[in-house]
Amino acid sequence: MTEQNLTAMEEQLAQLQEAIAAKRQAEGSTLEAPVERAEVHEQIGKIRAQVEGAQPQPAAPSVSMDTVPQELQQQLQELVTVAFTSGTAEAVSQARKTNNSALVDALHDMLADKFHALLLERHKLAEAP
Repeated sequence: MTEQNLTAMEEQLAQLQEAIAAKRQAEGSTLEAPVERAEVHEQIGKIRAQVEGAQPQPAAPSVSMDTVPQELQQQLQELVTVAFTSGTAEAVSQARKTNNSALVDALHDMLADKFHALLLERHKLAEAP
């Protein structure tokens, strides 16, 4: 990944962390409390809803490339790369242009998993027990 791509990804991670912190503050909780994958999924869902003009979806089970149909794997990987380099909204917008709801759903779930893992790895969030 180039330095510009890393900067874009870092900005998205910071935005997710801030959004989770703001939600927790409004609920009277703290960022030090364990963060569930569902919280990251919800924030990705809000970005998706802005692009789609729809309501955020509830958290779905974790997704891996093994569970994605083979015909979608290449597209999904390309869209994940777009999300990390150009932003989640751009990746969702490109996925929507395919008119493939399975791809859009898989992207949403995959991004939630990847961003959650990155936030935990960088000690930006506490891991849920």
